[in-house]
Amino acid sequence: MTTLTPNDPDDADLVPLKPNPGSELDPANCVGRDVETAQAREMLDGRMRIVLSDPRRMGKTLWMKALADNLTSSGAYRVVMVDYQGVNTTQEFLRVTVDALVASQHLSKSFLRFLKSIADNVDVTLGRGLLTIKKSALADGPLDLLVRTLTQLGSEASESKQAPFAIMMDEVPDAVLSIAEHGDPRDGKNLLQRLRRLRHAEPNIRWIIAGSVGFHHVRTACGAGEDVTNDLVPLPFGPLNEADAAVLTRRLALGIGRPIDHAAVTTMVSLTGGMPYLIQKLVFLLRTRDDGTKLEGPIGEQDVRASYASFLANRDESGDAAQFVSRITRYYRGGDEKLAFAILDWFATGSDEWRPLVDLPVEHRRHDRFLPVFENLVRDHYLQENDDGCVRWRYGFIRAIYQHRRMRGTGA
Repeated sequence: MTTLTPNDPDDADLVPLKPNPGSELDPANCVGRDVETAQAREMLDGRMRIVLSDPRRMGKTLWMKALADNLTSSGAYRVVMVDYQGVNTTQEFLRVTVDALVASQHLSKSFLRFLKSIADNVDVTLGRGLLTIKKSALADGPLDLLVRTLTQLGSEASESKQAPFAIMMDEVPDAVLSIAEHGDPRDGKNLLQRLRRLRHAEPNIRWIIAGSVGFHHVRTACGAGEDVTNDLVPLPFGPLNEADAAVLTRRLALGIGRPIDHAAVTTMVSLTGGMPYLIQKLVFLLRTRDDGTKLEGPIGEQDVRASYASFLANRDESGDAAQFVSRITRYYRGGDEKLAFAILDWFATGSDEWRPLVDLPVEHRRHDRFLPVFENLVRDHYLQENDDGCVRWRYGFIRAIYQHRRMRGTGA
């Protein structure tokens, strides 16, 4: 239940923000996340190796960029950000890593000389050209070269009087899963093993590993054990809290030139559960009518509800949300997929209150794959279980999206 305070802070103190659903990457536009930032700083200072694995559209990448700016401006760390989205080979994983190191502009001349010894066009890449790994440097394979590169970075960190390095590796589980699926699963397992050894061998590098795919799915696809990731410490990263979600709503309303009343803000926070992408999307839909003409006047509670209903009903507008249903098919194979849908269907029907797990139909609970599938649904942030053995959907807005796209026959 929302407990927002009207007009806190005043609109005059807020900077207008234009909606940019799903594409906002300017760290200056990151709203809130003070708790997550403080926790990350404390964990990094304590040499913990951080993993973020909440669902997509929570704003992880935007926050990581804002955190990088925070760490760099404070002088605490030299940050290297690497985005592995779209990577499906170990050689590409290496190339993307080297490219990010060059782009970071935090490297000594000696380290740049090392990079020039293994890659062509390093000087061009400083101006954002195309970097390629030299064939001669790949004699022992891309994973050995990746280890050499990050070991060299660790040596520079230990020998330098400058701030230590913090490497933020985004979409790592997604990349490793793709490597396993496009080639030999052992390639993915070997990469996970090498990365773990590096994390322990290079204490002068701090690590943040992020991705929307849980490592439990990646380990299964690669045939790897939990030991390859058991050194990673989770940093909880869910939706925005109520106060920050309200501020984001009001800034976006200012960005489209429409004042918004307190009841409408409260409704927005409640319907979206504080999911940044969904708030951005609903305000974006409040810009114009279906015919493209500009909407004017204040935004009321019913306007927000109408925007939410339009989002759910329009397959084009809610296409990005379809992954909450479609990802089941990708990550739950064979009979697990059917069982996962059956469990979610049951919890998506009826009340959204806590429900005893023993009330789940017996044919599901006695299925020989029930325990691993149920555990994965909890790890994937669909369901949550309390100490009394009761279960509910973790996020009400994901439940609503699932209901509309799955239960009405428009998804899955």
